[in-house]
Amino acid sequence: MGGTANASTRAATRITTCATPRALHVQRQFRLPPLLVLLALGALLGGTPPAGATVVSWGAAVVAGREDLADLRAVSAGGYHTLGLRPDSTLVATGYNWFGQAAPPVAVRGLVAVSAGYLHSLALDAAGTVHAWGANDHGQGTAPPVGNGQRANTGHTAIAAGGYHNLALGAAGGVTAWGRDDFAQCSSAPAEGGFSAVAAGGFHSLALRADGSIVAWGRNDDGQCDVPAPNTGFVAIAAGWKHSLALRADGSVAAWGASDVGQLVVPSPNAGFVAIASGFDHGLALRADGSLAAWGRNDHGQGVPLSSNAFYTAVTGGLGHTVGLLKGGGADAWGLNDDAQCGLPVPNREFVVVAAGFAHSLALRTDGFVLAWGDNDLRQCEVPFPNAGFTSLAAGQSHSLGLRSDGTVAAWGNNADGQCTVPALPFPFTAIAAGGSHSLGLAAGGIIIAWGQAARGQTAVPAPNAGFVAIAAGGAHSMGLRADGSIAAWGSNVEGQCSVPEPNSGFVAIAAGWAHSVGLRDDGTLVAWGNNDDGQCDVPPPDTAWTAVSAGGRFSLALRDDATVAAWGSIGAGGQALPTANVRLKAISAGYNHALAAQSERLREGYDPDPPLPARPRLLPSFPNPFNAGTTITWELPAAADVRLRIHDLRGSLVRELVRGRYAAGRHHVTWDGTATDGRPLPAGLYLGRLETGAGHDFRSLTLLK
Repeated sequence: MGGTANASTRAATRITTCATPRALHVQRQFRLPPLLVLLALGALLGGTPPAGATVVSWGAAVVAGREDLADLRAVSAGGYHTLGLRPDSTLVATGYNWFGQAAPPVAVRGLVAVSAGYLHSLALDAAGTVHAWGANDHGQGTAPPVGNGQRANTGHTAIAAGGYHNLALGAAGGVTAWGRDDFAQCSSAPAEGGFSAVAAGGFHSLALRADGSIVAWGRNDDGQCDVPAPNTGFVAIAAGWKHSLALRADGSVAAWGASDVGQLVVPSPNAGFVAIASGFDHGLALRADGSLAAWGRNDHGQGVPLSSNAFYTAVTGGLGHTVGLLKGGGADAWGLNDDAQCGLPVPNREFVVVAAGFAHSLALRTDGFVLAWGDNDLRQCEVPFPNAGFTSLAAGQSHSLGLRSDGTVAAWGNNADGQCTVPALPFPFTAIAAGGSHSLGLAAGGIIIAWGQAARGQTAVPAPNAGFVAIAAGGAHSMGLRADGSIAAWGSNVEGQCSVPEPNSGFVAIAAGWAHSVGLRDDGTLVAWGNNDDGQCDVPPPDTAWTAVSAGGRFSLALRDDATVAAWGSIGAGGQALPTANVRLKAISAGYNHALAAQSERLREGYDPDPPLPARPRLLPSFPNPFNAGTTITWELPAAADVRLRIHDLRGSLVRELVRGRYAAGRHHVTWDGTATDGRPLPAGLYLGRLETGAGHDFRSLTLLK
């Protein structure tokens, strides 16, 4: 153990988290003008980022793609997170981050080793300095104390992170131990030097002498400190939660301590091993040819390699997952992946929508495929078949919604309050929102349909139920944005989250958190109201140039026109407040204690900017959107075609024709500066971009700010 081996974008609302169905009253007689119906759909889609975006996560959860775990020099698996050391000596991390254990300090560079503990992390740099971060309730997240031959935090040669304590080896072979000490796992560390390796378990410690003998101390109720005789000839050590492993010079593995799940049953033949590692309750050993033997707990598949033909140079085990560095380069990760500690199971590219729930996440790819990860106790991550054709997503407390291109809604996860029982409609949905235990859908004509828990009135849409262009669902309240820029809010108002501040006008986007609300005005300023115990309603200065907003459990996010994100409130006990690379963000989504964003793939080396041709002509989301000085509109053609790209206002009037001519197959761009045909600056508001070709048409909404 611990060994090394969517956001609301101006009239397109991202919703967050918590909260017995009532009869649905649909005003079927009401009909908006056809263009406004299209605008409602365009408002939803217009806020999504363009193709070529990767998912980034921060706060209580951090995520990396499998490609981010490739070409690592070293890797270490902790409780629910994984650390990797890149060739450039920087860190990559993925998994649970409530205590910041997967968010290494920015200043940590020039590293030579990493070690992941239960809820904390260690790294060793080239100067022998130990860096520690994450949970610190027992001092395990701080630098080691001086003593036992060490006069300063420098000159260390090895590190080991355990359950709640750490070990470090000094240049003279002395052991430094710090952190939790209830079983003397730190205070009983040997005073002499001459050690060559250390290993930290749940509550016990191991140290290997240069002469091949082992010293063990700390908790011993399962015999994890009773080194088997003869205590000699050992060349490597590893410590699990309640058991210990050691590799002998003859290539055999010795195992002692707890054996309740087979953690001492080394596979036969017990010979020819060259390296060992231990997870919490499982053991790992590599043979000279790189083949892997695994034993012990296997409830999450952590003891079964992904392929019998895989060969590794190093392996590491966590609480319920295993990571191996492949001989040919790259990494395999398998086992428990509820917190993405094994990384995303598909390439992290071409995502266009992100949605963060209470403790799970969703991401939509350009081909309509939905990736789901995180807590799955109520099947909120089990996307229904067929996993295709989706155009938007929403994540609630423990349920998920997906909007398909045909206007139908798929719902999965917790349905105890009927939040996944989507009402059958004779007309399509154009937008979705998922709250605590209720759901909202925006139907053609600007009508809001609500279902799920209704105890707080969160499904009682106020009259007139018409003319809405965006929706948001919070913990136990709901919001709707009307075409005239006013906000309707209903449901729980205990914290004032439904009391929209005056003047209730000029809004272009909304977001609902657990018990607070945020609105974005057409001048780029924000208004936040409701619960403010953690400062989630204290918009940071300068309050200007905001382009998208999202509200989480006890924090808020907003995207600026320079494609950076700001966060305020509390995102978790020690969680990361902002993404490591706070640049080129194109969509945001706040969960209860974590956040997601889609980030331009231009940050990644090797990104291919030439995607495959689409099946039909289509408009991609413009960027930035909302915009002020100008926005880039992108379209794709499956074949050469005559193209017209025009801008309409809310009444359907043509205000500008941007493109008229023949274009080749592929992707094309044009910039619109927000002016009319005669060069006159247009007023702030919602506009519709419409692509017309002989093979079909498409549309996207655009929000102009002043």
